[in-house]
Amino acid sequence: IQPYLGLKFAVECVALRVPRDNPARAEVDALAELVNGEVAALRELISGLRTGSGTGDSPLVPAVRRQVRRFALLFGIEVELDCPDTLVTTRALADALFHLVNESLNNLRKHSAARHVWIRLALEESSTVRLTVRDDAGTVLGQPVAPFRPASLSERVAELGGSLHISQPDGLNTEIVMLIPL
Repeated sequence: IQPYLGLKFAVECVALRVPRDNPARAEVDALAELVNGEVAALRELISGLRTGSGTGDSPLVPAVRRQVRRFALLFGIEVELDCPDTLVTTRALADALFHLVNESLNNLRKHSAARHVWIRLALEESSTVRLTVRDDAGTVLGQPVAPFRPASLSERVAELGGSLHISQPDGLNTEIVMLIPL
């Protein structure tokens, strides 16, 4: 955690040097808030490792929430997240789900004109996790988007024994549904 504390102090130092009326100050303050949140998360994680608390399921939802906030802040793409407060999974599945969310967001950022993303993470019938990612790229472009099947997501979901479905339910925007067995 020590290198991150150094980063935290450096960002706070830069914030002190940028006058409040400078337009860059808001961005520096947001970066400082992001770094402070990450340091707090690391401290919480380390504390959990030391005490042996946590079953592997509790960090998933907070980690996804942090990642969604960080993504929106860094790339200016609004993200709405719909998920329960906790989602009981194994540590391996929690890690895989986090990477699927992150990969989905990065694919949207790199390969679409989306300005708004909706993510839903839910447990279905106590045996399947449903991860839904929907964007507004078709609305932004004013026409249906060209079909795109992200190979990385397809491969990762298949490795987990799940399935991936892509559709355009409104005829414009893309929705990806990943179903993964527990």
